[in-house]
Amino acid sequence: MLLSDVSGVLDGKGHLLPSLTKQEADTLIEGKVITDGMIVKVQAALEAANDLGRPIEVATWRYPEKLVELFAGKSIGTQFVPN
Repeated sequence: MLLSDVSGVLDGKGHLLPSLTKQEADTLIEGKVITDGMIVKVQAALEAANDLGRPIEVATWRYPEKLVELFAGKSIGTQFVPN
């Protein structure tokens, strides 16, 4: 898991995306939905997912009550699926 100050990746309407593949992430980057520092987070999560061969979650550290859910195995952010 990668903890950040953001909840995960948001779509163009501000809704949290529960999961992303590399192709989906590339499309969102090309469409300027994912921009600036979020591109780095997305690329790092995809690289980690591929290196480990399992999903990696980007989630926020801002809400400690949500971290309990995350450590219990519940998805609270965006999961990045390996290729």
